[in-house]
Amino acid sequence: MGTEALISLAWTGEISSPIVVSGYVPSRIGDTYMWPKLKISDTTVRRGSWAGIDSGEGGSGEGGSNGDKQQEPGSWFYPGHSSSHCPRPRRWTLASAISDDQITDESLVEFLEELRLHRLRSNERSVSRFLLHDPSSPSDEAPTCRLPGGTDISLQPNNGISDDVSKAWSTARRTLLVCRELIRTERHYLLALNVLAKSETQSPPPPLMLSRLPALIHASTLFLDRMEKNPSVLGVCDAFIQAYEQLEEAFVQWCGVVGGFFTADSPGDPSAVKRSNSAPMGSSPTNRDGPMTLKKRVGSWGRMMHSRRINADGMASTVPRNPKNKSRSRLSVRDLAILPTQRITRYVLLFKDLLIHSPSISIRTTIEDATELSMSLARQADRAQDHASFRMD
Repeated sequence: MGTEALISLAWTGEISSPIVVSGYVPSRIGDTYMWPKLKISDTTVRRGSWAGIDSGEGGSGEGGSNGDKQQEPGSWFYPGHSSSHCPRPRRWTLASAISDDQITDESLVEFLEELRLHRLRSNERSVSRFLLHDPSSPSDEAPTCRLPGGTDISLQPNNGISDDVSKAWSTARRTLLVCRELIRTERHYLLALNVLAKSETQSPPPPLMLSRLPALIHASTLFLDRMEKNPSVLGVCDAFIQAYEQLEEAFVQWCGVVGGFFTADSPGDPSAVKRSNSAPMGSSPTNRDGPMTLKKRVGSWGRMMHSRRINADGMASTVPRNPKNKSRSRLSVRDLAILPTQRITRYVLLFKDLLIHSPSISIRTTIEDATELSMSLARQADRAQDHASFRMD
C-alpha cells in the first residue's frame, strides 16, 4: 500500500494515492489471526478510504475472477466467496480490524507493516495532503515531498523509505492504536452499561439509576457507531464532536446523582456505604479534615475499583462461563456505577494523547476541538458532583 498512503489513512481515514488491494479475509486458527500475503494491483485505480479501498478476489491484477463485477469497496473476502452454492461471507475491512477485540495490537501492527511494504510503482507514489509534491522540482530529479511543518524530503523509488517518512509513520501508527483503544474501551463500557440496565448485578439497581441509564447508553452507542465507521484520528474526533451534545447531557445528569448511589440512602443496594462509616475504605473512621463530600467518596471508591481492576476494560471477562456461578460472579451496583465518571477521565487522556502527537496538519484544529470538549465535559461533571445538595454533614 505504501507508507504515505497508510499515514494518510491513519490521520483522516482516506487515501489520496490511487491503490487497489487484492487479498482474502484473515483466517482464524484457534485464537490467532493469520493474513495471507496481499498483492497490490495497479491496473485499476480508485480513491481509497476506510470504506473505499477496492479489492479484487483472486489477486490477478485485473480485477480477479469477477470480470466487470465490482466488489464492495474496502473489503476482503474468504476464498470461494464467488461460488453460487455458498452464501455471501461476511466482509472484513481495515476499519473492522481496528476495532476487532480478537485481533491483538501486535497482530494489527504486524499486518499494517506488511501492508505498507507493498510498494506501488514509482510513478504512482503520489502523496496525500500531508506529503505535497513540489512542482518546482526538475523533472530529472527525484520528486520532492513536504512533510507536516514544511520539511522537504526526497523520494527515491528504489532506495527505501526516508527517515522522515518512517518517523511520520511511527507517529501515525501510535495515534491509530490510541484510536483503537478509544473504540474498544467504549464498546466494553457500553457492555457494562447494558449489564447494569438489565439488572444483572448482585442486587437490583435503584430506580433513579435505571432512569439515567438510557441516555448514557444512547450517547455511547451513537459515539461508538460513528467511530467504527471511520477509526482514524479525524474520524474519532469528529465522532466525539458530533455526539458531544448527547454525551454531555447524559454524563452531567449521571454525575449529578451518582453520589447518592454510594450512601445508605440508595435503595436496592445493600452494599452502599453507611453513614456511620463515613471514612473511605482503608482509612481511619475519624475524619479530621471536615465533612466528607460525596465527590471525594465517589473518587475514593473509583480508585479502589481501579486497584481491583474493575473497570470497563475488564467487563468482557466478567461474564461467567458456568451458569451455576453466574450469581456469585455478578458485580455490585457500585462496581458499575463508577464507570461513567471513569470514562470521562479516559476521554480526556486519550484525546490529549492524540493532540500531543499530532503534527501541524489541517485536521489538528479538529483534534484540538475534541480535546477541549473532553476537558469541558470533565469540568461540568466535576461541577455536577460538587453540587451542595450532595454534601454530607
